[in-house]
Amino acid sequence: MKILIVEDDKISRKLLYRLLKSWDHKVIQAENGLEGWEMWKEHRCSLVISDWLMPNMSGIELCQKIRSVKQARYTYIIMLTSMNSRDNYMQAMDAGVDDFMIKPYDQNRIFARIRIAERILNLQTEINTLADLLPICVYCKNIRDDNNYWQ
Repeated sequence: MKILIVEDDKISRKLLYRLLKSWDHKVIQAENGLEGWEMWKEHRCSLVISDWLMPNMSGIELCQKIRSVKQARYTYIIMLTSMNSRDNYMQAMDAGVDDFMIKPYDQNRIFARIRIAERILNLQTEINTLADLLPICVYCKNIRDDNNYWQ
């Protein structure tokens, strides 16, 4: 899976990069939210792991920008942050974040969260494929069967 890491702390970014590469993911890195936004537009990564507090653009602003783009394939966003209050969690969820993890992260937990993201993204792809196969009337939402009858 193609993963974009958006993290202003160089050491944290490098550690997460090495970990994800060891799990055979294609990993792209950005130092701040603005750079992350540019990288996401260029590469359209399936998964974004972002810090919250960064220069130029916060992780919340990045998430909102990604969510504002109409696209065929969903981008799963994990907020990896030291901000751990209930209000922070709710603010992130309201912005469109899919998952929220507190720093420092546990390798097993981040591995599990990435596997969950992969499952969700694969299901979304499968649903889109099936939707393309079903002849659905755009007006009445009926489905045409093999005998050319609308059900």
